[in-house]
Amino acid sequence: MNQEKAAAAASAAHKKMKQKKQPKLDISKKEVEDFVVEQVFSKMNGKPENFYKVRASNVFDNNWRVDIWCNQDNGEEALSHSVLIDYSYFIRADSTGKILSSSPSIN
Repeated sequence: MNQEKAAAAASAAHKKMKQKKQPKLDISKKEVEDFVVEQVFSKMNGKPENFYKVRASNVFDNNWRVDIWCNQDNGEEALSHSVLIDYSYFIRADSTGKILSSSPSIN
């Protein structure tokens, strides 16, 4: 009988634990995005010389695509300029935006 009571108590405790929700972090999507970008530039030792813009998109489940556009200078005077994606990374991050892995690696 004691084993049955112990099993029932363990089962009830397990159910209670499953019902408790993880605390929600008060971090906005924009803050996480900014943190991901900040880490990328930190690993690159700053922004590229011809930096134009960066876009970080949470593709799914804290998996990010980070594209970095740079001005392309062909050495000639022109009416317009070219801007291309020079760096593109697929990044896995935790819920706070801390980079866990990157493909290709950031250097």
